[in-house]
Amino acid sequence: MKKVIFIFSSLLLFFGCSEAVDSIGEANIKTQNVFRAYETSGDADAAYAWLFARHGEAPGHQVFITLVEWSTKHPDKFKALLEKLPQEHRTSFVVRYAFAVTDSGQDNDYKDAFGGLTDRIFTEISLKLKLIGKK
Repeated sequence: MKKVIFIFSSLLLFFGCSEAVDSIGEANIKTQNVFRAYETSGDADAAYAWLFARHGEAPGHQVFITLVEWSTKHPDKFKALLEKLPQEHRTSFVVRYAFAVTDSGQDNDYKDAFGGLTDRIFTEISLKLKLIGKK
């Protein structure tokens, strides 16, 4: 029996594990792809459709963590994206984005990229970050 388990485990490791991704990993990969496409197309509608789709609690949070990572590496493209933020999603976006910044430990990256900006959306995010930090 041990030999069968060893052989099965070896085959699974060799053939299957490199492609195995859970829902959180899948959300990360798909979000990266969405924002790679946004970089070239500038299609904010597609990006927002992905951000505000229902992904489940943990995968949905991963979507925003990946967005934070992307945004701090592409601040100009992120600013352009935010100019087209649908008003009905503004509050939800600010809360989810700020929580993803703090929960993923990207506070310093966010401050380096956006700390001095006074645009309304960045002011709202900064205020939410301060509130989260006090908890």
